[in-house]
Amino acid sequence: LSNQTKLTSGDWNLLYVTDQTNTHKEVNEKNNLVSTKIKVVAMPQLKPYYLASEATQWQGDTRYYTSYDRNYGTAKAGAYKVRHYLSLDKTIDKDDVVMVTRSVAELKPNATAKTTSVWKIPLSQKPGEYYVIVHTDFEDKVKESNETDNTRWFKFVVKGRPDLRSVSLSASSTNVTAGDTIDIAALTRNTGGGNAGSFNDRLFWAASKTTNGAYLIKTFAQAALPANTTAKPVSLKFTVPKTATTRTYWLTYYADAFKTVSESNENNNLRFLAINVQGIPDLKGYQHSTAGSSFKAGNTVTVYGGVRNYGSGPAGKFRVGLYLSSDAKYSKDDALLKTITRTGLKQYTNTSVTTSMVLPSNLKSGTYYVIQVIDDQSQVAETSETNNVLAYKITVSASPDLVAKKITVKTSPVKAGGYLEGTVEHGNDGGAATGVGFAGSFYVSNDKKIGNDILQASNTFIALPAAKSETATYKFALNAAVKPGKWWLYYFVDSGLKVSEGNEHNNIVWLELDVK
Repeated sequence: LSNQTKLTSGDWNLLYVTDQTNTHKEVNEKNNLVSTKIKVVAMPQLKPYYLASEATQWQGDTRYYTSYDRNYGTAKAGAYKVRHYLSLDKTIDKDDVVMVTRSVAELKPNATAKTTSVWKIPLSQKPGEYYVIVHTDFEDKVKESNETDNTRWFKFVVKGRPDLRSVSLSASSTNVTAGDTIDIAALTRNTGGGNAGSFNDRLFWAASKTTNGAYLIKTFAQAALPANTTAKPVSLKFTVPKTATTRTYWLTYYADAFKTVSESNENNNLRFLAINVQGIPDLKGYQHSTAGSSFKAGNTVTVYGGVRNYGSGPAGKFRVGLYLSSDAKYSKDDALLKTITRTGLKQYTNTSVTTSMVLPSNLKSGTYYVIQVIDDQSQVAETSETNNVLAYKITVSASPDLVAKKITVKTSPVKAGGYLEGTVEHGNDGGAATGVGFAGSFYVSNDKKIGNDILQASNTFIALPAAKSETATYKFALNAAVKPGKWWLYYFVDSGLKVSEGNEHNNIVWLELDVK
């Protein structure tokens, strides 16, 4: 009576009928039935009638498995438990994994109970066939009319997913200067258990480990890649931007950058490589002028100047040269008048190069240019070598320049109170004649400092043309105040300051004097 699920508890008659359909004509049709009384006890019959999920599943997926039990019996089932197993076959054994255990309080006849399990399929799960088995009343708590149909199985296939990884990223050098060119190589591998379709890799350059806002160097199209195989290597030359500052930059290689391939792991597609960059300086003048614009030849001129490093890296030691030119262009023939040296200059910082210089005394009247040449010895490699020159126009008037050039003494040492004699040379190194005569005076000093010195003698000279020198003799008795010891004899040309000169600081020449 196992299939008579609608029988209720009570007394029933079990009938046996021969030729129930009256197929045969008989002499007696009333003796074809025999019966016996039986007592029926109603029982539950639990049976899982449904278990399903997706037939194809993938590594890394989360999947749900739902089963339903039905009580096919005529009596209520008491409390029981349902369990789902993960198995490699259709039978339950000790190696199977319990996925869920659910308690059911009771189940009335023809009622159903639902059980759901979930499985996060590991990325490492081996591809192949698997079974989920539901076992209703696995503890045999319910006495059923049929104890042989409490299990049901569902077969599904786990397939491997591809897993694209950037497994290699290298450069010919990781310590470079802005503007250098390096060789870059990269490699992508499918380390997953499934085949990958075609995809695109990308290479980026940035100041941090990110692709957001990064400079795209190149996109590489990759062909379909079977499981556990390596893509064709990619390589290229890359020139580090000249504007790169002194710091660490990052190359980023992004496998499957557009996420075309559904992978078992989407978090391992990036590979980074640190590139240490030394920025390139760029020295440039931001100020260049003179205090005034009209000068006499031989004058001392204040030159205002400033240099800024507009580049991305620090500059080492460099020199600034101040040149005088007849035009606004710097050439090697221009006269170097002054140099200023700096030990270095950080990027985006300034340094003052304000100084003074002396104009040549022999300049002719006319227009000239004071040219500021930054790094005139080419000590610093810069992003631009064509912005280091600034010119400032000045007007120069030719002027005389009397220069005391040489003094000699005939005998040494000399006697106190005795005669001192020798020669003296002076000249007009300027670009114009003195125009007037002038005096040349001899003084004796005990400390080689001008002031309160002993005037020994003076000579008078006529006007002296430009670029002309002359030599004169002298003889005079030493002043009685000059006692034995060490003294200094000096000659002062234009001691009366009759001549207006471009340079008034070269009119004296000294000679050490030993007096006995």
